[in-house]
Amino acid sequence: RYMLRVGIRGKVIPKEERPPMALVFVVDTSGSMSNGNRMDLVKHSLRLLGTELDGRDQVGLVSFASEARLVMPMTSMDNRSDLESAVQSLSPDGSTNVEDGIRLGYELLSRVEPQGRLRRVVLISDGVANTGNTVADQILDSVKMHRENGICLSTVGVGMGNHNDALLERLANRGDGICDYVDDADAARRAMVERFSGGFIPIARDLKIQVEFDGKHVLRYRQLGYENRAVADADFRNDAVDGGEVGSGHQVTALFELECVELPNGQELTLNDLGKVRLRYKSVATGSDEQVFETEHGVKVAAGSVPFAAASPGFARSVVAAQFAEVLRRSTHASGDDYGQLVMEANRVADLPAFAGDGETQELAGMIRRAGQLGAGAPVHRDELWVTVNEYRRHRYLCETERELGHKPTSERLAEIAAINGELENRIRELSLQEALQGR
Repeated sequence: RYMLRVGIRGKVIPKEERPPMALVFVVDTSGSMSNGNRMDLVKHSLRLLGTELDGRDQVGLVSFASEARLVMPMTSMDNRSDLESAVQSLSPDGSTNVEDGIRLGYELLSRVEPQGRLRRVVLISDGVANTGNTVADQILDSVKMHRENGICLSTVGVGMGNHNDALLERLANRGDGICDYVDDADAARRAMVERFSGGFIPIARDLKIQVEFDGKHVLRYRQLGYENRAVADADFRNDAVDGGEVGSGHQVTALFELECVELPNGQELTLNDLGKVRLRYKSVATGSDEQVFETEHGVKVAAGSVPFAAASPGFARSVVAAQFAEVLRRSTHASGDDYGQLVMEANRVADLPAFAGDGETQELAGMIRRAGQLGAGAPVHRDELWVTVNEYRRHRYLCETERELGHKPTSERLAEIAAINGELENRIRELSLQEALQGR
C-alpha cells in the first residue's frame, strides 16, 4: 500500500501589502467562560492580535452572555489603548446567547463601507449556546447571508471540557473563515500571530480539490479526514456549491491511502500513472469582479516506493497526525493498529532536525504520549454485532471504491462479493434479533 499526500499552499502576502481590515470581535462572557482560565486566554489572545494591527485597521468589540452588549465601537488601531481598556473590562456572567452576539457584530460591521477593506466577525467562545434561538440552521443561514454581502466570519474555541467545536466549525465553514482553538498561551500566539496572515488575509474563495485516480493503476483508495467537507464530483464545477477559503500562506493537506493494481514482471509505477489533481477556486473579489480559475496537475510518483522512515519530515508529520485522529475517533481502519508504534513514530518525527524548536510538532508528540497514558489505543470491548456491522461497512466501502475507479469485476469476483455480503447481512440479522430478544 501507498500513502499519498496532496498539499497546496497559498501565496504569501507581505504585511505592508495587505489590505486594511475592519474586525469585530464577538466575545462570549457567559458563566461557562469563568471555568479554568478561559477569560484570561481570551484577553491574552485579543492583546496578541492587536499587535498585528495598525492605523489602517478598525476594530470593534461586542460581548454576549444572556444578551449582547457593545463594548467598543469601531475604533482606529492608531491608538491601541482603547482596545486594551475594552478588553480589560470583560468579565464572565450569565447564560450564552451566541445568536444575539453574532447579530450585533454583523450590525456593527454593516455600517463600515468596504472601500477595499476586509470585513470579518471573529467569534470567540466555548461554543455552548444554551439560550436564545439556538437552532443551528437559522444561525448558519444568517452567517451565509452576511457572507454573500462581503462579511466573513471566523471562530476561535477557548478552553477544554465542554468546548463545542462542532458548532464553531460549522459557523466558520459557512462564513468562509477558519476555526481555530486556543487552550494555552502558546496556542494563542500560534493562532493570533503565527497564523494571522492565513486566517485573516484571504487570497482565494471556495477552493475545491478533486483527486481523480487512474483505475488502471489504483485498485482502491481511502481519504483520511475531511469527511465533513466532501464535495460530490458532480458539484466540482458547480460554483453555487461552497468550497473553502484560502488565506495568505495557508497550507491545506489531504492524505490518501492507496492500494495499487499489481503490475506484471516487477514493473514499477512511473510518473503521472496515478491520476490527476484539479483545483478550482474563485477570486477574493465578489459580484461582477468575481473570477473563477481551474488548474490540473498530474499525480507524480518517483520510481519505486519510499519507506516511511525515509519520507520527508512534513510528510511524516502529516501521517502521524492523521493516524492519531483515526485512533481518537475509533476508526475501524485503525482498530488493529499498534499504538506503541504510533508513539514511537511521533517521537522520531519530533526529534528530526527539521522540527528542532517547532512547538506544534513537539506538542503533537506530547499529546500522543499523554493520550496513550489515558488509554487511547487500548483494546476496547466491542460486541460481535458492532464488529460485524463495521466489517460489512468496510467491505461495501472497498467494493464501492473499486466500482468508482472503473474496475469491472469478473464473474468469480461478483460471486465472492455476493457471498461475503450475504454472509455478513445474515449474521447482522441474527445478532440484531438476539439483541432485541435479550432486551425484552
